[in-house]
Amino acid sequence: MSSNTIELKEELQVYLPRLEKGLISILNKLKNGQEGPAFDLLTDAIEGLSWTITSLDIINSTIVDSDEFQETLETMLDAMENRDIDTIADVIEFELLDVINDWADKLE
Repeated sequence: MSSNTIELKEELQVYLPRLEKGLISILNKLKNGQEGPAFDLLTDAIEGLSWTITSLDIINSTIVDSDEFQETLETMLDAMENRDIDTIADVIEFELLDVINDWADKLE
C-alpha cells in the first residue's frame, strides 16, 4: 500500500464516524420536524458519501458493493426530490448507517 493510500485510509477512519454522527443528526432533525436544516445537512452528507465511495474504491474496490449502494442512493435521491421524509429517514436509519459501519469495519 502506498503512503498516499495509507493516508487516505487514515482520513476515512476519522471521517466515517463523523459522517455517521452527521447522518444521525439529520435523522433526528427529520423526526423532529426540522426538515429545512435536515435537507441542508443532507446535501453535505451526499457529497461526503460520494467522496467516501471514491476513496474506498481507491483503497480497495471490493469494500463497496456498487450496485447495492447505487440502488440505495437512487432511493434516497428520489425521496429527496419528492420531499418524502419517511423514506429518507428509513434509508438513513436502516441502510446508510449500517453500510457506513460495515465500511469502517472493513477498513480496520
